[in-house]
Parts: sequence; C-alpha cells; structure tokens
Amino acid sequence: MPTTTGGNPQGLSKAFNLINYNSKSWSLSENIYGYEVDFIISKKSDSKFIRIIKRLFALRYLFISDIVFFSFGSTLFKPNPITVNKKLHNLTLKFCNLFLSILQNLELYILKMRNVLIMVQYQGDDASKGIFV
Repeated sequence: MPTTTGGNPQGLSKAFNLINYNSKSWSLSENIYGYEVDFIISKKSDSKFIRIIKRLFALRYLFISDIVFFSFGSTLFKPNPITVNKKLHNLTLKFCNLFLSILQNLELYILKMRNVLIMVQYQGDDASKGIFV
C-alpha cells in the first residue's frame, strides 16, 4: 500500500501468499499500466471529498492486519508538498496537510499500539531523497 508502482508491491504480495501469508495488496488508485491489485480504494472519477471518505473507510486495515507493508514509505494519509505561491491556495494546502498529518500520525499510532509489524520499501527516486514517514 498505497501504490502499484512497477507492479512491485503486487509481486511481493503474491510471493507472501506463496509462503502461506495471507497477503492483500491495496492501492489508493488504479495504475495507468493496469497492474493487478487486490483492492483499489478510489477511482480517478471520484471527487476529492469522496476519495477522503473512501480513505477513511480503508482505515479498517488498521484493525485487520498483523503485518503492514508500505510501498514508497507512505501511509494512506501522506501530506502533500506545497509548491504553489498563491497565498489562499497555500493556506488551503497547509490546512489539508495538517489534517493529513494528524490522520497519518493516528494511523501509525494505532499500528504501534496493536504491535503490528511495519515494513517499508523505498524504490527509485524516493530512496535517494532521504525523506522518511
């Protein structure tokens, strides 16, 4: 979770299933290359509001998983970088990022309280940035 980059997370999920781990791959959205995934959280046609609601419902993974594997080191609620210079737009993004940061911290806190094993994979340019969850 949360992406299907290069089909790598799905390949790992299949490998885990081969060694008798019940593994499901989840993705925030469909990949343009059509990589297979067990569960897609939202569609491109969904509004931003619906995407957030679907992510909130997807938080059920916190209570049904014993092991969580984050591809690209990202949880469901990763804050977005602010790159626009318009003050109102930046203010909106800062508010949204605060909301996302709170939810991301809640995600990680619940996983920690449940003693869920968290595995993280960085690949490509995210591995070279040195930015971690």
